[in-house]
This record gives sequence, C-alpha cells and structure tokens, in this order.
Amino acid sequence: MDNNSYNKQKANTLVEVILYMAITAILAIAITSFLSALLSSRSRFETVQAVDNEAVAILEVVNVYLRNATTITALGSGSSANFITFDSKVASANPVTISVSGNTLQLREGAAGPFINLNSSNTSISAVLFTNVSQNDLLMPSIRLSFSLTSDGGDYTQNYYETVNTY
Repeated sequence: MDNNSYNKQKANTLVEVILYMAITAILAIAITSFLSALLSSRSRFETVQAVDNEAVAILEVVNVYLRNATTITALGSGSSANFITFDSKVASANPVTISVSGNTLQLREGAAGPFINLNSSNTSISAVLFTNVSQNDLLMPSIRLSFSLTSDGGDYTQNYYETVNTY
C-alpha cells in the first residue's frame, strides 16, 4: 500500500487557526462595543425622558394653580423672585405659596398647610424664577416661570419656561 494515498486528509495549519481566532475575537469585540453603546444610549434616553416628564408635571401643576389665582400678593408687575404667593378661588387654600427649598420646588396651601414637593428626589431644581411680565397690575397678570431641572446623577440638565395668564 502506498503511504501517500493512505494519509491524504486535509488539516488546518497553525496560521489558519490563528487567523480564524483573530477574526472571531474582532467580531466579539465589535458586537460587545455595539451592545455597550446601545445600552448607554438607552440609559441616556431614559434619563432625558424622566427629567422631561417631571418638568411637564411641574409646569402643569403650577399652570393649574396660577390659572385659579384671584390675586398675586407677592409679585408686582415687572418684578421677579424665586417664590410666588397668591390667593386662589378656593378660600380655604389661601394663601398659596410656591417656593424653593434646597433643590426642591414646593407648594403650600394655606398659612399652616404642609409643603408638597413638586419634583421628586430623583431630580434637583435650580434657577427658579417667577417673573410678572405684565405691563401693570391692573391688567390680568402674566407670570413667567423658568427653572432648570437636573437628573439625580447630574448628567442631564434642561431649562424650562412657561408663561401663564392668570385670572
């Protein structure tokens, strides 16, 4: 029997094995990098969405309360402050105060009522400013609210503005 015809099986060389391993490693690194970037962008999107949703909720509450105001008692035309006090149509809730305490925007109904936090502990609020943008106090006051809201980790901050016509 001829030895050459008996052992004619094809085998991979060491160079081919190393090349296959290198290609597999490059593909694994590329897939891992892609998945990592995907998870990071998802986390960022969730943070942005949470901050924006909370800002919308804050603006809605302030908007409802200011639209039910009968008189603005602590903010004359053209003036600004980081709080606002007003009387509402519901006499038992008077006065209503919206103010900042630390990194939290708070609402209080009545002189002895409890403070209600308008933003959660997952965000901090800053640069809160209520501005009476009316030309004079005889007309229906327009109150502009501006603030910055920052996510818990501090990696996302957004500024928000709203102008509300009262009475």
